Amino acid sequence: MFKYSRRAFLKGLAAGACLLNAGRRAAAQTSLRLSLPPLQDVLPLGFAHNEGLFEAAGLAVELIGVSSHRERSSALLSNNLDGVVSDVSTLLFERGNAEADIVITSTAFDIIDDTRQVALLASGFFNVSDLDALFKRINDRAANKITVSRRTDFELITDELLTSLGIALDPDLYYTDTDDLINAATLLVGGSVLSAVLPEPLAALTEQNELIEEQFLSKAVSDFKNIPMPPSVVVFRREVIEDRQAEVELFYQVYRQAVEEINAASKDAVRETAILNTLELFLPGLSRSELPQDFGNDYKIPAFPQPRALLEGEFNRVLAWTRQKGYLQGQVDFNASVDFRFIPAA
Repeated sequence: MFKYSRRAFLKGLAAGACLLNAGRRAAAQTSLRLSLPPLQDVLPLGFAHNEGLFEAAGLAVELIGVSSHRERSSALLSNNLDGVVSDVSTLLFERGNAEADIVITSTAFDIIDDTRQVALLASGFFNVSDLDALFKRINDRAANKITVSRRTDFELITDELLTSLGIALDPDLYYTDTDDLINAATLLVGGSVLSAVLPEPLAALTEQNELIEEQFLSKAVSDFKNIPMPPSVVVFRREVIEDRQAEVELFYQVYRQAVEEINAASKDAVRETAILNTLELFLPGLSRSELPQDFGNDYKIPAFPQPRALLEGEFNRVLAWTRQKGYLQGQVDFNASVDFRFIPAA
């Protein structure tokens, strides 16, 4: 199956998946500590670290890659992090269920061009080429379901996809939960699960990858066309934005600069810098020479938007879904959940 060693492939997959998390860890104890998920959403922040933009601005920022959204949430709620890049669902649960005083300070990413953001993929080990074939294979076995991060915005768009196809939602039948997107991608390419909902760049790395024999590459059966992913958001603990307002303001100044620079940079240079930095920080046992030179070249880096205020309608879309699913306890108010002082007024 694998052209290279399984170890090289699995670590290479993680390298590609985490290439958007990369950042040098600041030594200062007073650094802003932010945790990032393995999504393309956070590439500008990794770029800012790689290019020394935070350091040049005199700001110590520690970016910490965490592939488990539950571990990331737990670290924020226990005050071990100052902020996170998150989905809106997680923010709602942290405020409504855990009663945490955290706020959305901006969006992190939403699609502004025609680049794919997320896909429903079928493992290459199964003879599945479209949604009809996928649903015929789904059964009560956990491995024969759609692997999706439950209680997140990924489940929301998967619900909306099934509803759009006229399928009555039965999560116990259709879904199996994953807390770790990198692990879900690894299970998919290994044939351990039938299908998975994966964001970029994980989706591309399971479809087009020099380390996998062609017949075992994953196949996208849906790109969620006309079902937009809610914007990801930057979330800080309220005490951080109150007590360290100047630092957060500077963070956003650098963030906006990084978006401008990464959109103007060579895509090949951005991709390679991110891969090398990820290997250094997250996978010290794996060298660049163990991966093909063109590893990850098929991943299309999108145009990145500037952070902006999350719209109340975007917030309410997710809020309504969490209530309909019975996931949210307590009351969550939009105005109490946001603080957009650090971004320019629209």
